[in-house]
Amino acid sequence: MLVGVTGEDAVAETLRAALAARGLDRAHLVADGTRRTTQKTRIIAHHQQVVRADQEDTAPIAPAVAAALERAITAALPAAGALVISDYGKGVVERDFLVAVLGRAAAAGVPVCVDPKESHFDAYRAVSVITPNLMEAGNACGRRITDEKGLEEAGFELLARLGCGAVLITRSEQGMSLFEPPAEHTHSRPRPRRCMT
Repeated sequence: MLVGVTGEDAVAETLRAALAARGLDRAHLVADGTRRTTQKTRIIAHHQQVVRADQEDTAPIAPAVAAALERAITAALPAAGALVISDYGKGVVERDFLVAVLGRAAAAGVPVCVDPKESHFDAYRAVSVITPNLMEAGNACGRRITDEKGLEEAGFELLARLGCGAVLITRSEQGMSLFEPPAEHTHSRPRPRRCMT
């Protein structure tokens, strides 16, 4: 089930129609007439993205909208296998809202997976897994990660600091590194595959 915030505009109607066409429930999208629905336009040349233009609002959502979103999440939790939070710093996942939602998920026994935003790192305590990229992990630890030793130090520091089930640091073309308690570290390299179109 998808829970999120849209505007009350043509882009929101297009989004709702696309979700319906794919059989996805859109009943838990909260409409906010004071915001635009986020729209990302990719300019492609020779099969490669040249530039992306974003039309969006990033100010914090109004308290009434946050309350409606929290109610929608709370209603969805009993049937959820997991709660996935993608925090893009767009004004929806604010600290108070995040703390409240994580508390409700914990009370319902629902595992939580977070794609984090650096400004909220310490609010992601006790989640099941958090997935920062290399730069986000380094910034959260107050240093640049330049080698394997620094990576391991950052991974285990975040694991201990957040008390979470696992830290998965994504590393672009270098793959990803998984840190689990008490001191487990697994590195997975990407396996390129040729796609036929």
